[in-house]
Amino acid sequence: GIDLASIKDANGNISLPDGNYNICFYARYFNGGILLKDASDPNAGCAFFTICNTGGAPQFTQPISSFDINTPIGIVKPASPVVFTWTPPQSTCGLPPGGFKYDFEIYEILDNQTVTDALNNPYVFRKTDLPSTTFLLDTNLYRNVLQEGKNYAIRVRAVNINPASPVVVENNGYSRVEAFQYGNS
Repeated sequence: GIDLASIKDANGNISLPDGNYNICFYARYFNGGILLKDASDPNAGCAFFTICNTGGAPQFTQPISSFDINTPIGIVKPASPVVFTWTPPQSTCGLPPGGFKYDFEIYEILDNQTVTDALNNPYVFRKTDLPSTTFLLDTNLYRNVLQEGKNYAIRVRAVNINPASPVVVENNGYSRVEAFQYGNS
């Protein structure tokens, strides 16, 4: 009862809506292009599966709280550690939260670049397989990662640790890109 065109995205990929599905395969006899009777039991080759998309990708909650709202780009005051936190993906179909690891990245925003353009630069810092939604960047240990007066873009990606899980995170697991200036120029 689903129209195939309604479940295809702009690239022609099929994406089924949340739900429980049953798929069956069976053989049928043909004679000269005319469909005859079933060659196998239509109920014997069936499988059930669930599709559960999330309500959204992770989103940063800190260092937003330390931004100076009087500037066009938030200023994070130099400190050690700099605390980065984000929300985990939330299930819209009743699956328990969790089951994710996170990849955290920082990129320098060069002059005349947009925040998203900065993602084409090599990252200045990357930490993978983080087990929680908080990362403490020790600026004493990583002295040259953040430099005062420079602008940075950050993003995080939620990676499902269970390959058999039916959960699909929006935006391939990536958060919206956020930006900040580290200290004053």
